[in-house]
Amino acid sequence: MGLFSALFVSISAFAIRYSQEARSYGLVMVLALLSCLFVLRFQRNKKTPDLWCFALVSALGILTHYFYLFISLAQFLYFTVVYKRESRLLDKFYIAFLGSWALLLPWLALVVKRGYNFYLASWPFGHRGFTDKIYNLLNAMASLIVLIDLGRLFVFGIGVVFLLVALRLYKDMRLKYSHSLLFCVLMFLLPLLGLFVIDMVQHGVLLRQKRFLIFAFVGFIPLAGYSLHYLFLKKKVLAFAAAILLLIFAVTTSSAQFGPAPKDISSWINQESRAAKTVVIVLGARSVVAAQAYYLIEDIYLMPVASAGQLDSGLKEISGLVEKVFIVRYFMPTDPLLIDRSFLEIKDEKAGFRLKEERRGHYIRAQEYERCAS
Repeated sequence: MGLFSALFVSISAFAIRYSQEARSYGLVMVLALLSCLFVLRFQRNKKTPDLWCFALVSALGILTHYFYLFISLAQFLYFTVVYKRESRLLDKFYIAFLGSWALLLPWLALVVKRGYNFYLASWPFGHRGFTDKIYNLLNAMASLIVLIDLGRLFVFGIGVVFLLVALRLYKDMRLKYSHSLLFCVLMFLLPLLGLFVIDMVQHGVLLRQKRFLIFAFVGFIPLAGYSLHYLFLKKKVLAFAAAILLLIFAVTTSSAQFGPAPKDISSWINQESRAAKTVVIVLGARSVVAAQAYYLIEDIYLMPVASAGQLDSGLKEISGLVEKVFIVRYFMPTDPLLIDRSFLEIKDEKAGFRLKEERRGHYIRAQEYERCAS
């Protein structure tokens, strides 16, 4: 099953997609798998050093991303259920678990001292709808296999198949691999349900953001590995067919997509600037700022702003130093139905500059302004 789990990761569109980002999600997967390794090594060998390694890796995981809490909680519940009658082992695990959180105290002290407002990340919140949340949950499960959105009817069908396969695996695994099954199910379902609860309570769209599914993907890896192994034992042709389908999904859907839009807009800006002193003001999605900076020529200033107020004040500060201004608005495509279109439709009237040209694309509006003749 370990070999088939490794096979699944190597041809999984989801794993390959997030191995390409210089963000935290690939690191989260590595740390989560390492923490699981040390937990299971302790379960097998009963050696305390494995718990020390678990505590260290878990602390690093929580410092990497706060949603790692779901993974840590799943491991806590697993050990509590399985070893409720073995107090000595359970006490050792609890000490290591608390130790992993104790390692976070310096960071927590900084958070308390400086303050932290979770609602500053307001754009994923404020979207109501119970049926949409249920669809997002089913779509999240399907995305772990195919990565892309498939449409409501197709996702519902995959959800039904997913449930039937899960019931079949449960029937087969509950006697021979009962502890392994419980561990994988907790690691898989608890992060999904945690995100679902946040979406329901806070009216969010966290489950629409594929990157957050990495926390459930950790538990999905061994489940998918067991499924491929089961197929291989029963019908090798089906196992090969499933592997080929996964490989096709990986080749066609796993390439990172944040680059093309900034590249196209930047090519236009580079051409239009024609060595004039130019500033590009990027208003909107933070993830495109680095890509935008990469594609712009070195003589162009780049000014990321978070609001219309910052845009206005920043323009006043720099307007006397430049001849051309480009205002580029990006919107994170969490869901086209949830986008505030008025954000893209704002008309910018800039004193001292006149609008020369405007370009629109997928979730993008770029405007070129040049200094008015005095």
